[in-house]
Amino acid sequence: QKNFAHAPKHVDYQQIDWIAQHFQSKDRNVLLVLHERHFASQMVPEWAKPIIAKWNSSSSSKLPLLYKTPKGCNDDWFWLHAALL
Repeated sequence: QKNFAHAPKHVDYQQIDWIAQHFQSKDRNVLLVLHERHFASQMVPEWAKPIIAKWNSSSSSKLPLLYKTPKGCNDDWFWLHAALL
């Protein structure tokens, strides 16, 4: 289900990358928590693949940048838990 008319089927990878870069530039640790469905090959536009590749290979302070929540799990559980730590 789309949030609004003409909404893309994918998340806004560029917007997510922009905010991650913003906080990294301020020496903050960033952890992106997204459901694995956002990385299915049929969901990811070609232009977003380099962004995702960067997330998969990037880390700061030896912490991963991207965590993909598994099928059957609500990604909200993960970021809510991380926010409480």
